[in-house]
Amino acid sequence: MDLKIEHDKKNQRFFVKKNDDVSELKYKVLDDNTLDYYTTYVPENLRHQGIAAQITEEALQYARDNDYQVVASCPYVKSYIIEHPQYQSLLKKI
Repeated sequence: MDLKIEHDKKNQRFFVKKNDDVSELKYKVLDDNTLDYYTTYVPENLRHQGIAAQITEEALQYARDNDYQVVASCPYVKSYIIEHPQYQSLLKKI
C-alpha cells in the first residue's frame, strides 16, 4: 500500500489520511537534537494494514536524515525499532 505520509512540523506529527480517517505518529521536540515519538494512532477500521509501520518508518527516516536522536516513549515505536535494528543507533542513550 502506497501512502502519502505528511509531516506537520507545526503540530509535531507525521500523518496520513485514508477514507477521511487520520492515522498519526505524534512527537515532541525535547531539545535541538532529540525527538520523543510518544504516540501512534490508527483508527480501528484501518488497523492491520501496515499503516503504523509506514508512518513510523517515515518518522525514523526523518530523524536519521536530520541528525536527531529519538526517545521511543510510544510502545509501538519502541517495538518497531527492536524489530528493525538499522534504527537502533537513533535511540538516545539515557
